[in-house]
Amino acid sequence: MQAEINYEKILNFAVHTGELMLKSGAETYRVEDTITRILKSHHFHSVDTFVIPTGIMVTIERENLSLSTKVVRVKNRSTRLDRVERLNQLSRDYVDGLITLDEGYTRLKEIEQSSSYNPFTVIFWMA
Repeated sequence: MQAEINYEKILNFAVHTGELMLKSGAETYRVEDTITRILKSHHFHSVDTFVIPTGIMVTIERENLSLSTKVVRVKNRSTRLDRVERLNQLSRDYVDGLITLDEGYTRLKEIEQSSSYNPFTVIFWMA
């Protein structure tokens, strides 16, 4: 791990991952668990996560770090379980140390920009 860690970047990564999960139809408890696991992997003294269907609130605290809180409002939601699964795998890989924070951001951006299902595919499977 780096000697100089950017805690704000870690907090933003965890919350952005949770935000994408929530927008993609993940359950609130799953989003809370994912954010908490990512942040606890950095041994914060305190991690408090509160997720409701329209917002995320996260506070972290560490000995040499002042209290830091991030609040995100989630307006648009859809059902993208493929994206939820990919985000779950991303968080597992990050917590297990298989990818770095920068690699995590790269994968997060790829997942965020992934296209949704083709409308004809949706119609086919609904029929």
